Amino acid sequence: MGTPVVATGHGGILDIVQPGKTGFLFSPGNVEELAASIVESRTRDLYGLRDFVRNRFTLDGMVKRTLEVYQQGGTSKKQPASDKSFI
Repeated sequence: MGTPVVATGHGGILDIVQPGKTGFLFSPGNVEELAASIVESRTRDLYGLRDFVRNRFTLDGMVKRTLEVYQQGGTSKKQPASDKSFI
């Protein structure tokens, strides 16, 4: 068994913690959600984060995904913001 994860739903943690599957998320600064997440983490057996991370974030897998990004040559579907957006 491992330790259940309770984390803020912000930033890179959203790539790792799957709410209700591999851990529990709460909004930054929301102590009520934090408390509820801690209580829920103690009553449910969610210990799948270690296996999820081991399977998804292997060195080989990360290298493969990084190479795919470079091979795309920056052909992102996102459009860059124009300089006027800062005015």
